[in-house]
Amino acid sequence: MSDLWYNNTDMKAENAGTAQQTSGLTPREQEIFNLLLAGKAPKEIAYNLKISYSTFLTHQKKIYQKLGIHTINEFLTKCLPDKFDWKSPDVFSRVTVFRDKLGSKINLMIKTEKIDGHEVPCHYIKGSLADNPYVYAGIYIQPDSAELKVIKTTSSFSFNVLGDGNSYNAMLTTSDSRTIGEENHFRKTFKTNKNEISHITININELVQHEDFGKKVTFIQNNVEGIKFEISGYKGNFKLKIWDIKFSS
Repeated sequence: MSDLWYNNTDMKAENAGTAQQTSGLTPREQEIFNLLLAGKAPKEIAYNLKISYSTFLTHQKKIYQKLGIHTINEFLTKCLPDKFDWKSPDVFSRVTVFRDKLGSKINLMIKTEKIDGHEVPCHYIKGSLADNPYVYAGIYIQPDSAELKVIKTTSSFSFNVLGDGNSYNAMLTTSDSRTIGEENHFRKTFKTNKNEISHITININELVQHEDFGKKVTFIQNNVEGIKFEISGYKGNFKLKIWDIKFSS
């Protein structure tokens, strides 16, 4: 694929990469099954499939009967995968770049590459931080319901980076930390080596809030909303490649 650089752009996925084939379902029920599994709302599914909401509810009821369940929570518990390997291109497309308002710049390129015989989507970020101790820039990845289920129960996560010699933060955002400021999420700093590949593993119990940012809240893993990779407090250019993000329960 061609190289595409995005500057402060949201990229949305058409599906969540969690499709499964379930025996006993009709083609329409299978379609609805996968959309529910992808975290789509019932009315959104009805609209996209051009069916009435009551028709959707009829299909949903039949799906539940065939699966032996009664609620959406039972559906997600039974059908979502217990382990997620973050390699699907549509998963990597749900990303936003962010930066301070002090003059820092950041650009993102998403590129699928063949690594160890597999097609792997990679994130390249590059830019520059302004001359100010409070500068920052990075990317925010929005998980879907399947990924969040795993993230909320994992003890660690890992990823590969091609570094530039700078230090970066791997961060988990929670609904609690988000309410007290965009900078004060739960983080672990990792060091990169210039032009060298490093495999980074972050243990959940290593994540802490930044000591310089006001009110602290307790880390509640069940309230995790997303993942951030950030560079901060550094003047000058930066360039980083990230790939093969993995969470496992």
